[in-house]
Amino acid sequence: MKGFYALLLAAVALFGFAACSQDNDSLLNEAMPTMTIYAAFEDEATRMELGTNNVTPKWEAGDQIVINNTTFTAANGGRRATFTTTSETLPSGSYTAVYLGEGVTKNCIAAEQQAVAGSFPKQTPAVAAGSAIEEGMTLSFKNVAAILEFQAVEAGDYTFEAVGGETLAADFTVNGDATVTFATSGSSKVTLKGCEAGNTYMVSVAPATLSQGLKVCVGTKELRTGGVGMELERSTIYFLAGLSENETYKNLTWGIVGAHQGWDISAPTMLDVTNVDGLYVLTNIQFAADGFKFVKGRLKDWNDKEKYFGAHAKSDGKEYYDFTAEIGSNWYDVYDNNLVENGNEKYPNNIGVSDWTKRYDLYLYFTERGSDYNKLSYTIVEHGEDIVLPGNNNPGGSSDARWALVGAFNSWDIKNPTYFTATEDADILVAKSVAMEAAQGFLIIQPETGYDNKYGAGNVNYIKTNNYIITSKDGSDMCVEAAGKYDIYFNLSTKAIYVMADGVDYKTATEQTVNGQEPVQEEPEVTDIAIYLKPNSNWKEANARFAAYFWNNSGNVWVSMADADNDGIYECCLPEGYELGCNVIFCRMNPATTANNWNNKWNQTADLTTPTDGKNLYTVKDGTWDKGGGEWSLHDVAGSNSVDFSLSIDTNVTTRS
Repeated sequence: MKGFYALLLAAVALFGFAACSQDNDSLLNEAMPTMTIYAAFEDEATRMELGTNNVTPKWEAGDQIVINNTTFTAANGGRRATFTTTSETLPSGSYTAVYLGEGVTKNCIAAEQQAVAGSFPKQTPAVAAGSAIEEGMTLSFKNVAAILEFQAVEAGDYTFEAVGGETLAADFTVNGDATVTFATSGSSKVTLKGCEAGNTYMVSVAPATLSQGLKVCVGTKELRTGGVGMELERSTIYFLAGLSENETYKNLTWGIVGAHQGWDISAPTMLDVTNVDGLYVLTNIQFAADGFKFVKGRLKDWNDKEKYFGAHAKSDGKEYYDFTAEIGSNWYDVYDNNLVENGNEKYPNNIGVSDWTKRYDLYLYFTERGSDYNKLSYTIVEHGEDIVLPGNNNPGGSSDARWALVGAFNSWDIKNPTYFTATEDADILVAKSVAMEAAQGFLIIQPETGYDNKYGAGNVNYIKTNNYIITSKDGSDMCVEAAGKYDIYFNLSTKAIYVMADGVDYKTATEQTVNGQEPVQEEPEVTDIAIYLKPNSNWKEANARFAAYFWNNSGNVWVSMADADNDGIYECCLPEGYELGCNVIFCRMNPATTANNWNNKWNQTADLTTPTDGKNLYTVKDGTWDKGGGEWSLHDVAGSNSVDFSLSIDTNVTTRS
């Protein structure tokens, strides 16, 4: 069902629907028996965000569920939907209910599924069961499949195969407690059709333990094989870290849970893979006083002891206690729950830092592949500092004259850039999984020198995915064409920058010598609080257009300005989430462009603050260009500050804004 899967951009294994009370009997033949029921999903167990969307679960009119072989149809769409049937045979007593998925005619996980960018395939089934069914009741559904999430590195059909022959696609029956039993025969392969490069997708598979791992192919090309012993559980999402040709797939996804996010085990803070085999990283995090634990994937609850790990430290040889890591180059072991002393089972305790006000980088290192998690170790360093792995492999490079990315993605905060780390190639640096918005600029700098040593666009401003350009010393801002997470490489020798889809090898990039396509940019939602700009004669030259750039702790927003009455004064409204007293920069923009960004800016005011004393018009000082000064005054819009209306008791009242 189309709407059901669009909903899952912020969802995971279990998710919720609520019922509504709208009566749809008028849609039925009055001569036929009728029954109305509502549908809901069990309480949410885990959450994750895909891309930048956060869509509320909803049904669509026409969606169908089958209860004891009787088909019910949703008469209305939305978050709350009513299901009715016109069947002469109404279900009663104990029941099983199934949502088959779009285009599916039997209880099964299909061997072929249709890709939906950022969400589940439309063929993902869900079931409910209970001891009695009656008019107006709410059914509680639960997802059937395990979900594999991945990012497509190239367009095509992706096949997921259990190397050991375990069944990933098969028919199933629903038991009385909403559990399912899969047929012993089926397919060890599931194909997700119609994937496009760069998008995130999910594929539904039957729960299984992969004795010999998982093989992932696009077309006939094998991308990765690995994950020996990986357990795929129902209603759980497993992220397959970046796919690229002929690499060994690492089956474990690591994260932390702790006071920094409220100990919500359903939404761990995930670590990113790095270019160093077995090394995971979480950058620029501020821990909280209660510390954290490492988790493997997403926990169901704290009884899931095989999936969380912590510190193993002793105070007197007997007691285990919360451990505060020494910040620096020390590496500490990570322990599982198999700790026994004097016959008593011990649990790995929380890991913490002594100064909760600072921001840190956390590294987890898997020294050997396998199931012995005591071979895990970790280190914590202050944000941006380098590490040296056990041995001589140093992914951080020299701490002198470090290179970093700065731009709209981090509010141009030069004190909090995204640092590059070294690769096996001495000339190549990399910043992994950098979240970028379309048309929002960035530069390469050495933060210790401010903007004195920066590299930006040469002939190319908009860089296409999986392409590289040669940057220019003191060049202008660079942009990506589409929002997403990118691995960004920088060649210290040639000063080339590579913008790669997450996990794609930079060596496959194509050189780009012409400008990319300027993205279409939607205007944001705005309030009814208006501010005004009066440009000087310089700013009006060349038919320039104008925009306002707002920023605060919740993000950065561009809003176009217009002169609707041709009086030489341009107007816009504050964006949603902003109020008077916020920061603003007025900008003179290139009229040959439509997107509002720093690439398309010709001139700008200094950093300004919108007044709270009623002044709302900023006038740019005559004869100036960039940051030349100006002043705020009151722009009194005729007729806008009084409204007359009459009450029913004939009392005239005037309201003034």
